[in-house]
Amino acid sequence: PHNVEYDEFLFWHSIGCSRVSTQVTQLLRRLILSLTKHFELKTPIDQFQGKLSWALPHVLESASEKGCVVIILDGGLENICGKDADLGLSWIPSRLPPNVRLILSATVPQTKMIGGNSDYAAKHHCRIKKTWDSINRMKWPVLMLNNMSQRDIVSVVENFDLSPTCSNDQHNKKWSAENFVSLHPQIGNPCFLTLLHRGMQVANYLGYEAQYCTKT
Repeated sequence: PHNVEYDEFLFWHSIGCSRVSTQVTQLLRRLILSLTKHFELKTPIDQFQGKLSWALPHVLESASEKGCVVIILDGGLENICGKDADLGLSWIPSRLPPNVRLILSATVPQTKMIGGNSDYAAKHHCRIKKTWDSINRMKWPVLMLNNMSQRDIVSVVENFDLSPTCSNDQHNKKWSAENFVSLHPQIGNPCFLTLLHRGMQVANYLGYEAQYCTKT
């Protein structure tokens, strides 16, 4: 049995919650320092000459000998960036020691780019594809979470009263569920729908009104 002093270590990192959260150096540094502190490890980062990706496997190995480690990286692996433009997933250890579990999220490649034909959309689409190429090459087990259907979205919006009061040129009224469905291509993503709702709650709390427009 594990020493009761070292409880299960859960590390949650939300990719994209801030600018530095997408930088692999900051992510690795935060993870390594958290593991070192929790398990009282004596593995200084300095001995790896600043190569955090080299230090991580050693730190995980030491931590696994003292307790269980669960690492969750949420927000899309394709959004992790570094100094090397072709960083990919090379910073993730190819082998995990016992007692270590790694849960990752990534955007599923689409046949049509999201965000139009801008340079940013093209680069993002390319990163998504490269990320999945790496995932398939490593043969990681994958759990696919498909987007909700339009019927499910309408049901959620209506049953949980997600539609905010909005304004148009004539009068205030309640958004219909159909208005909600047409807001964004990713509206079927449960996480996106939840975050959008929370954002609207904050905007409403601050006194802003949600407005919508229809294409003609």
